[in-house]
Amino acid sequence: MGLISTEPTRFALPDLKLVGACSFANFFENGQQVLFGETWERLRQDTIDDSLRTNLNEWFGLELYPAEFKQDRHWYYAASFAVKSLDVEYPSHLISRFIPTAEYVKFTVKGPVTEIGPAFRHIYDSWLPQAGVQLKGYYDLEYYDERFKGPCDAESMMDILLPLA
Repeated sequence: MGLISTEPTRFALPDLKLVGACSFANFFENGQQVLFGETWERLRQDTIDDSLRTNLNEWFGLELYPAEFKQDRHWYYAASFAVKSLDVEYPSHLISRFIPTAEYVKFTVKGPVTEIGPAFRHIYDSWLPQAGVQLKGYYDLEYYDERFKGPCDAESMMDILLPLA
């Protein structure tokens, strides 16, 4: 499962202004999980001036869950990075999203990116029903920084952040 600990820590993030490439699918149906990598690749192909970014060593996987998610299991996945301002004209094929300051429960995952799916399933299916915490419910984040060595590296580390209500 790749989780370093099945008990999360608390983690606060200031306002986030995210810009990224986005896909919409039921990512675990009929091989659609390949869209995760394709979404990151589309983001990497864009040339955004580094001076617009808040930190060149931070990346976010933003999952947005529409109201119909529980019925059809389709959600938005945005491979993204934080920017200093959303008042800049970014390429039209990228999305932007403002995420207000929030406190999160943070789970750290070690291993290749294929460990993220089982970790999410454990968090939502096992940990959350017993935890007694209230989540905001419409989004969560994957957080990548200098600990992430690459998508296939067994030593990579990334965080799963669930926003508290």
